[in-house]
Amino acid sequence: MGTKNLIFKNKIKFILNDKITAPVIFYNNEKKSFSSLFEILPKNLRLNISKIVEKEKLNKGEVKVFHTFDNEIKNIILIGISKLNIRDFHYFSRLPIKIALKEKIEKIDIKPDDLYIFDTKDQLLNYFEFIKYFVVNIIMADFDFSQYYKKEPEGGWFHIKQINFLIDKNLDEVKRKINEGILISEEVNTARVISNMPGGDMTPEIFVDIIKQHTKDFEGKVKIFNKKQLEKMGMNSILAVGKGSIHPPFLVILEYLPNKKEKPLVYIGKGITFDTGGLHLKPSEGMKDMNLDMSGGASVFTAVIAISKNKIKKNVVALIPIAENFPGADAYRPGDLIKSYSGKVIEIGSPDAEGRVILADAIEYSKKYNPKFILTLATLTGAAMVALGDKVSAILSDLDENEIKKIIDLSYMCGDFVWPLPLWEEYRNDIKPQFGDIWNIGKSRYGGIMHGAVFLWEFAKPFKLVHIDMAPKMVANNEENLSSGSVGFGVKLLYELSKNF
Repeated sequence: MGTKNLIFKNKIKFILNDKITAPVIFYNNEKKSFSSLFEILPKNLRLNISKIVEKEKLNKGEVKVFHTFDNEIKNIILIGISKLNIRDFHYFSRLPIKIALKEKIEKIDIKPDDLYIFDTKDQLLNYFEFIKYFVVNIIMADFDFSQYYKKEPEGGWFHIKQINFLIDKNLDEVKRKINEGILISEEVNTARVISNMPGGDMTPEIFVDIIKQHTKDFEGKVKIFNKKQLEKMGMNSILAVGKGSIHPPFLVILEYLPNKKEKPLVYIGKGITFDTGGLHLKPSEGMKDMNLDMSGGASVFTAVIAISKNKIKKNVVALIPIAENFPGADAYRPGDLIKSYSGKVIEIGSPDAEGRVILADAIEYSKKYNPKFILTLATLTGAAMVALGDKVSAILSDLDENEIKKIIDLSYMCGDFVWPLPLWEEYRNDIKPQFGDIWNIGKSRYGGIMHGAVFLWEFAKPFKLVHIDMAPKMVANNEENLSSGSVGFGVKLLYELSKNF
């Protein structure tokens, strides 16, 4: 499969205030009322639908689809709704697309205001950002990675062709936000494609080739350090993790610096293209989905592309250490003492805690940019999933509480939800080694998510660190109304951080 095929392009056409043929209608089961599009239906349809809802009820998230065919209204999608929070919005805005795909409805008509009804909307999501993320969620919901590998059915793959937004105010700004949302969603879905690729089709070399392909029009600089250059630089941590594989490691840097007067944000994404666990080989079930262990790197990469495409006048630098963690003849071993790029000696407690090891060299290199803060995005620990399940990623940071709250609010706004856990000096004692400067695991299995974050913190100092352990959101859960596999977590949040910090 050529790398060109892995760059996602949106094919849904968004139009405003066109003729209505397939309306999406919401029924509020608390208020016993239909959303405004209900009133445009022919009287006989309104009566029939009212009787059905009254008889069967329609709870939150439940769906009815009516194919009328004898009216100008060809299809009706009816969705039960009640009081919404912002998390609900992201899930519910995808639901009409999920239904339309199932029912083979190519065009649907939506009045976005019908979902602009959640609490604290003015504090976290103004109307135009709401429109932007409605568009993002629609395009995310139309994506299905299986189509990249499955045999194409006769007649081709079914996709939504057109969304008719019914909006009667501020149309110029609405159009601008629709276009911004399209560009963001293309990069989210590109991250999903790259992350979902099987490990055999996404080696470090192929990942680098994709980055080269997708940065041809990038309004910044791209630096790619190969194995020989890493050796010359002393990037021994990245090199150590990649030693067991026949595929060499890399460090990729994207510099987007349109504003020379301000410090950049630095984003660092874990790029382990496949993680076997190395000599601490994972069990078969634990190795499942480990092709997605480079999801942080994919999201950091595509987030900067989205920032560049939308011409955000903020400085951002992305670093992606890329390697494959294999138990080869020269694989790094438990007990190895690795002199990292910073000079700190990492004592290896487990070759399966490799993500933090490659991130250490990238963090140290990033300091030369004198960043506002360093953000690491990584599928770092299974402990994060033990703590938080599959609903939200963890954020650990030494920023002040107001700044952390700002990041959390932005995560709710864009749909990349994060939840805070402590980054305290006390956890430093848990990773004190026998011979080196720092151990890559904790002394016990308790608090593993903090151990990984504190390890990274030791390399980030004296700069502020924002660490996001995205392991809980590596793949979609059942509530998200998305296809299986990667959700492209982090692209939206990093994009918003660039605009707001």
